[in-house]
Amino acid sequence: MRTIRTKVYQFSELSKAAKDKAICWFIDILLMDCDWPEDSPYMPAAIEMERMQTPWFLGQTLFHEYREHLIADIEANEYEFKADGTRF
Repeated sequence: MRTIRTKVYQFSELSKAAKDKAICWFIDILLMDCDWPEDSPYMPAAIEMERMQTPWFLGQTLFHEYREHLIADIEANEYEFKADGTRF
């Protein structure tokens, strides 16, 4: 048996690049389960992308237009990350 020690960080402790990577991870999680409740803050983006018949832009739209919601959700869930922004 061996013990491995690693530092973990809260979202707020990450660099800008690591925060972007963490947000992309969270978006991937959201997109894997698009069965969001009607009151989800992300639902307007999903509806708009469907209306425009461009669902492949949903992740990009969330990243640029819903950043504050994403950050709030990440922080509320108290996810921990490695220094580079990958999920621990």
